[in-house]
Amino acid sequence: MKPTVLSLVFIGLSWTAYGQGSSLAPDVLAALHAAAPSASWDHPLSATGNVMCDGKTETIVVSGEGDTVWLGVVTPPNHKTPRKALTISWPIARGTQAAMCAKPVRIELSPLICDTENGKLEGCRPTKHCQEFSLVDDTCDSINVYWDSSKHRLTWWRN
Repeated sequence: MKPTVLSLVFIGLSWTAYGQGSSLAPDVLAALHAAAPSASWDHPLSATGNVMCDGKTETIVVSGEGDTVWLGVVTPPNHKTPRKALTISWPIARGTQAAMCAKPVRIELSPLICDTENGKLEGCRPTKHCQEFSLVDDTCDSINVYWDSSKHRLTWWRN
């Protein structure tokens, strides 16, 4: 699934590269550490978008350490509840479908389109302004992440 030109312009404005230090808000980091205490959230990639299809803007954070890549999607704060993070991790290993080949170098956001060249995404429900995103490592096929509305969780796929 290829992102549109419009989404590429947005991407260029919304991600932070490894090695630039964390520019994440302290409450975002606190939510990430609470959800995945063993992960290192130093020098992350980050972006923002409505990826939980709830009309709100979540913070997407990707960090690599050793042989593991961590993804965290952090909910926005509200007056009733603190931020929460949903996390997923993948090993870094070539030749394995359920792994990243290298640390991601960028996050690419695009409109949520539930029909792919491989068929309809399970639990995917297109919602106006909802986005999916890809973790791109420039080495092998990207990991594509979307909100599974039927199971209320992040789900991923790759070619």
